[in-house]
Amino acid sequence: MRRDRGAREHRRVLHVMQAAHIGGAERHLLDLLPRLRANGWDARFYGFTTLDEARFPPALRGTGVPVTVDRVSRLFSFDVIRRVARAIRGFDPDVVHTHLFYGDVAGQAVSVFKRVPSVRTIHGSLALWPSRRERAAAWVVGKMARRTIAVSGHVADFARRSHLAPETRIRIIRHGLDPGEWQSTRADRVDARARWGIDQDAIVISCSSRLVAGKGQDSLIESASIARRSVPGLTVLIAGGGPEKPALEALAARLLPASACRFVGELSDVRPLLWASDIFAFPTLPSLGEAFGLAALEAMAAGLPVVASDLPSLRELVDDGQTGRLVEPGNTSALAAVLVALAAAPDLRQAMADAAVRRVKESFSVDRMVDATVETYEELVVRKAR
Repeated sequence: MRRDRGAREHRRVLHVMQAAHIGGAERHLLDLLPRLRANGWDARFYGFTTLDEARFPPALRGTGVPVTVDRVSRLFSFDVIRRVARAIRGFDPDVVHTHLFYGDVAGQAVSVFKRVPSVRTIHGSLALWPSRRERAAAWVVGKMARRTIAVSGHVADFARRSHLAPETRIRIIRHGLDPGEWQSTRADRVDARARWGIDQDAIVISCSSRLVAGKGQDSLIESASIARRSVPGLTVLIAGGGPEKPALEALAARLLPASACRFVGELSDVRPLLWASDIFAFPTLPSLGEAFGLAALEAMAAGLPVVASDLPSLRELVDDGQTGRLVEPGNTSALAAVLVALAAAPDLRQAMADAAVRRVKESFSVDRMVDATVETYEELVVRKAR
C-alpha cells in the first residue's frame, strides 16, 4: 500500500547510479546528499555494481547517508531494472534522481512506470555515449526525465544540441564546494609533504583524476620533464587509479627521476594531496568531453592556482591569468612554459590562489548548489500535488 505522502515529516529522494570507484560524479554525491539531508530531504542512495568491492558505497555511508547496493552480473539488463523497481517500491520516494548512463536507463524507466517524478544529472558530454545503442537510450531517457540537470553551461549546450532533453526541462546546476573545508594550515602542508617524502622547498605539481585515456597525465609527465630543465626540484604527484597506470608509470620512469614523479594511488580524501602542492594541473584532452572539472574546483577551494586545458567547460572554472592559466590541450611545450613561469613566481601563485578561493565562494558555493537542487525537486513535487 502506498504511504500517505502528506503525513511525512520529510520529503524523500532516491538517488540511483551504478556504484564503482570514486570519480567526479561520486564526489559530487558525497557533497550533495548529506547536505540534502541537512536541508530537510530524506536523501538515500541505491546502487548496483558488477564489482566485488566498490569504493564509493562505504564512502557515502560514512557521511551518514543510507546506502543500498546490489551486486549484478551486467549493468544493462532486466535484472537491474527489476532491482531498481524494488528499491523504489520499498522507499516510495517523492523524487527519483538518476546519474550516469546505466543509472539513468534503469532509474528513469522505472520512475515512468511507477509515476514518480524524476530528475537526471548529466555529468559528461562527448565521450558519454560512444555506441549508437547508448545514444538512442540516452535520447529516450531525456524524454522520460521531468528535469535534466547539466553540471555546466557546456553540458547544457551539449544536451540541447544532441536533443538529450527538452529545452524547458534543462537546469544548469554547477557543482559547489565550501572552501572552509579545503583550507590548510602550515602544519597540514608539512605533514602532507612528509607523507610522501617530499622536500619542503620543492615545487609540487599535483593532478587528481582517473588514470584513463584522455585525462592527459601523459602530457603532464612530458611537460614536467621539460620544465625540470629550468626547475630541477619540480615534483609531480599523480593521484588516482585506472587502466592507464602501467603505461604512465613506464613513461615517468623513462623521462623523470624516481623522486620527481610519485603515483600515490586512489585517495579517499584528496585534501592532503592538494595541501602538499603549489600548483594543480588539469591537462584533460578534448576527446574525453570533460563536463565540468570537479578536481580543478577542489584545488581552487584549497587555494591553488590551476593550470588547465583551454576547453569550454574549464573556461567556466578557471579565469585565465587570474585564478590560474589555460593552455592548449596536449601542447606539452606550452604547459611546461606555464609551469616554469609559475614555479618562479611565488607572489603570483599566491595572488592566483587567493583569487581562486574568492571565485569558489562567489560562484561555486555549496549552498547555491543545494538550494538549486532542492528548488528543482520542489518544482516536481508541487506540480504533482496539483
